[in-house]
Amino acid sequence: MNGNVVLIPAETWRVIGGLDESMRHRAADFDLGLRLNRAGVPVVQSSQVVGICPRNRYRAGHEPGLSLTQRFSRSFGIKGSSPRTVLRYTFRHGGAFAPVWAMQELVAVAVGAVRAHCFPQTKARAATSPVHLSKIIYCVDFEPSLSAGKNRATQHKADAMRRIGVEVDLHFPRPMRSLPRIVRSALSEVRAMRTVWTSPPETTALVGRGFAGILAQGIARARGIATVREIHGLPTEEVRLLGRSGLWRLAHWPLFRLASMLDAGADVRIYNNGLLLRAVESGDSVGMAVVVPNGGPMSAHANYDMGAARMQLGISQDRLVLAFVGSASPWHGVHSLGPLQSEFDKQGLPVCIVSGGGPVGGLGPHGRSISPLDEDGCNLLIRAANACLLPSGHERTSPGSPLKLYDYLANGRAVIAQEGLEGYGDQVVPFGVGLEVDFRDPHSAARRIYDFVSTLDLATIEERCLRLARNEYSWEARVRQWCLAIVASRA
Repeated sequence: MNGNVVLIPAETWRVIGGLDESMRHRAADFDLGLRLNRAGVPVVQSSQVVGICPRNRYRAGHEPGLSLTQRFSRSFGIKGSSPRTVLRYTFRHGGAFAPVWAMQELVAVAVGAVRAHCFPQTKARAATSPVHLSKIIYCVDFEPSLSAGKNRATQHKADAMRRIGVEVDLHFPRPMRSLPRIVRSALSEVRAMRTVWTSPPETTALVGRGFAGILAQGIARARGIATVREIHGLPTEEVRLLGRSGLWRLAHWPLFRLASMLDAGADVRIYNNGLLLRAVESGDSVGMAVVVPNGGPMSAHANYDMGAARMQLGISQDRLVLAFVGSASPWHGVHSLGPLQSEFDKQGLPVCIVSGGGPVGGLGPHGRSISPLDEDGCNLLIRAANACLLPSGHERTSPGSPLKLYDYLANGRAVIAQEGLEGYGDQVVPFGVGLEVDFRDPHSAARRIYDFVSTLDLATIEERCLRLARNEYSWEARVRQWCLAIVASRA
């Protein structure tokens, strides 16, 4: 809980004891929020903006023109990370690993002060740089050619950049089976560092994601190359959802911490969802933070009419069909599809949910799960549907920017999205090609979905969806937003 504008009942304040006066600045806010949680008091966020204040240009100790002694004094001062506050906070809330968390925080603050002294952020360098971008050095820690969502999105982004005239030098661990992944990642980093060293600083940007581009970013800073970080999730949530062991987390903790520091110090941070931006950004952040959701390629469009697509997939011609494509991961909300199909059946509504790409249970007898389906098969299934489903789980701070939404639009189908989620219904409802429902309430959702789908003018909806996919949500439109943000950070 940040303490900018907070309403706390007087009785709660009396029981909890208010702010801990021994803690300074943001640690006192966080400590109070955690103590409220521990006492069973919920902390909720307003859906409206209730106050506005200017963002600090520099974090404590990172201001230009300070001596190294002054930087350390401010970094460990009231508005920085006072050792007394850090120790009290971590030993109160850090559990058995409190000494580790305290040490990593204090070391990180010291390293940050030294980095700010060696590579000061001033406006002079940016002001003398021409406002032009012709090359992007793009570093990722996975192979883009694979079919998973992040892999496919990365390849699409790189291809779209090339189509709008930006040279892209893509670096990733090459698939060499004879070498372990750590060696392949190191070789990728060396190649990226060499490319950064030989590229023209005025017209080049370095884009990194996750563990990729860590060393290259230091060289980019030294040479005056714009640094950009893609942030698509919180590492702690990702490893929890993937079920990583405690030993794995401990071994990777230094990399997580280093990647987080690089994110915070980048000239531009690109988030794919506004919820994530608000969860990560703080008053201490420098540089520019922007939200650029994913997009979609028009190549996803399958040239089948609905009847032919249903015939090829063996889907009933006399029912309304709702398609769900993509992986069956719990954070995609697939657990809500079975209860929704059951509700259609209970209410006697002629609606059939068909999933493809990943196995989804509980859809029988009238629903179906067609698995596995490749990318072309998923697009064919979308064309067989009257509309498409976009539920979401609630295991993450941010649901991200779902690629399937743009695949749905590229195939001319309306989208039924989880209500209240940024990057879901707000991408389609204002354009008349979607509906928001609460998938957690299948009884209400089933009737609203049926009323919506049974009255759709498919020809009109398809024309609107294709126009939206081609203009607003194409990958070319999205990467142009990247380029504008990078150029703006240098102006």
